[in-house]
Amino acid sequence: GGHSLKPPYARLFRDFKNLCHPERGEGSVPEQISNKILRLNPQNDNVIGYLCKGLALNDRKKCAFTLSELLLSLIIVGVVAIITVPVLINNVQKKMFATQVKNMVATIEQLAQDQMVSYKTRDLFNTDFGDPAKLMTDKNFAVAQACSTNDAWTKCWKTALTGKDKVVYKNLDKNNLSPCPASPSVILKNSATLWYGNIGQWCFLLDVNGAGKPNIIGRDLFAFCIDSKGHVFDFVTNLFGESTLDYKIDKCKHSKNYEPFWCYSALFANNWKMDY
Repeated sequence: GGHSLKPPYARLFRDFKNLCHPERGEGSVPEQISNKILRLNPQNDNVIGYLCKGLALNDRKKCAFTLSELLLSLIIVGVVAIITVPVLINNVQKKMFATQVKNMVATIEQLAQDQMVSYKTRDLFNTDFGDPAKLMTDKNFAVAQACSTNDAWTKCWKTALTGKDKVVYKNLDKNNLSPCPASPSVILKNSATLWYGNIGQWCFLLDVNGAGKPNIIGRDLFAFCIDSKGHVFDFVTNLFGESTLDYKIDKCKHSKNYEPFWCYSALFANNWKMDY
């Protein structure tokens, strides 16, 4: 680079363009080209090196990006990231929430079996599961904060508060959640909030990340029940009979009754996949 070649070297430079390769060693050319150059000027074999250097520099210039091209590439990458990153984060969050619900169900069922063994009974409700005040303690769960029936909605769920500290739960249609009866609740050490009470069946209301957002039924809030044998079950299927997955998802999104139960039913029927 920087060397000016005059005819006939300039013509030779064009002729052996495809024969001079940096990987063969800087300044090397095929033997027939080398001999031809030396015949033209026996006193200056350095011209061979100049030719290869010039060709290598020329190739590098052709392969390089201009500043405007780099800026355009960065803009395109940024636009793609703006579009795709929120979707990816949302999908990861859904998988995380679904896994937490599944794990909590497994934890509760294991606790139920342990209780029946400990109390030597075949009826779960002859154990602590028959009394929410006994069940919702650090004896049975990793409790960070326990709330009684009187303060469950203010201290644990915070739905009865006012101002900026008030937690509002909505369904996927953005409608507010119907209130549940008062009953003991706990905030667990993993930040989940858990309610247990009797609505004709003994049931749990679970927010997998407590007061943290999104506070949406079917995302981080679900409800399910447990039977006398210690098995968690789908309350709305038990109440209304079998239905299709699409019907359950539709109810999860749009129903104004039993919303958290419909969402648990949809999640369970869909093999713990939150793809609605």
